[in-house]
Amino acid sequence: MKNDKRQNTMNNLVLTLLISLTSFTIPSGSIATFSQGIALNDNTTSLVTSLNGPVEVEYWDNNNILVETTVASSINSDYALNYALKKQHYKLEPIFSDRKEIVTLMPKRINTTLLISGQKQKTKHFYKIFLPRHINHSYD
Repeated sequence: MKNDKRQNTMNNLVLTLLISLTSFTIPSGSIATFSQGIALNDNTTSLVTSLNGPVEVEYWDNNNILVETTVASSINSDYALNYALKKQHYKLEPIFSDRKEIVTLMPKRINTTLLISGQKQKTKHFYKIFLPRHINHSYD
C-alpha cells in the first residue's frame, strides 16, 4: 500500500514537471546547416577567412577544406530559410591568390536577412571549418 502511494506521488510529480517544462518552452526559430567542400591546390599554405559570423577551426587529416555553415533565424520559417539555401544565398566563395598559396574564404553574397511574411528578419551565421593540418589560418 505504501509503495502504491509512493508510486502515485512520483507519477504526479513527473507529470507536473513535464507540464510545467512544456508550458515555458520558447520557440527556437529555424536553423539550417549545410556543408561545402573546397579543393585545395598543392601550393596552398594558408586560409584567410572573411566571414560574417563566429568561426571554429578544427584540423583534420584530409587535403581539402570542409565548411559547415549554420544559419539561424529567430522566426520559425523553414520554408524561407530553405528557399534562401536553394538560391545559394549563403554559399561561400574561395578566392585563390595568383600562385594559389593563399585562399581567402568569403560569402558569395552578403545576406543576413530573410523576408518572412513581408518583414525582414536578421539571420545569424556560424561556421565550422575542417582544415588540413598543414594549412595556416587567419582572420581578415
